[in-house]
Amino acid sequence: VSDHFCRAFNIPYYIGMVVPFLIIYIFNWTVFFIIIVTLLRKSCKSDLKDVKKKQENISFVRQQLVIVTTLSVLFGLGWGIGLFATQDIHNNKAVRDLFAALFVIVTAFHGLFIFIMHCLRSKD
Repeated sequence: VSDHFCRAFNIPYYIGMVVPFLIIYIFNWTVFFIIIVTLLRKSCKSDLKDVKKKQENISFVRQQLVIVTTLSVLFGLGWGIGLFATQDIHNNKAVRDLFAALFVIVTAFHGLFIFIMHCLRSKD
């Protein structure tokens, strides 16, 4: 790290950057899990009313995985990868570069993932 950068380090970095990020990130994950549990409860109630075939159960699991993927993209849960791309979290440059590359890929294609999940996969 160079002295030419104006950036917080150590305790000010954690208080000013990491703690607010973690609060928002934990809140997003909490809402994400509440939505998933609600969707699963509704689907389980409907499954108990009707006896379904095995093939329909596989299709149902695929549909739920698409919903989970879509919601995780919409909630921006990939931003958690960005936290691990900082030097204060990982000192190993290879690991930090891996997380940085994953973060760039996930956030750069955020809009594309939303387009694919909602427009191209839509039955309307």
